Amino acid sequence: MAGFRNIIAHDYEKIDYEIVYKVLHDGREDIEGFLKRVERKLGLK
Repeated sequence: MAGFRNIIAHDYEKIDYEIVYKVLHDGREDIEGFLKRVERKLGLK
């Protein structure tokens, strides 16, 4: 995910929207888990 973020944030390469969709779709559990940890750390849940 960190490498993916770098490509999107810094435009290191031409963005392939099929890859963006696949990462977001297939990595959804990782993203949701990260958000839950952030919420706990911030005392939101």
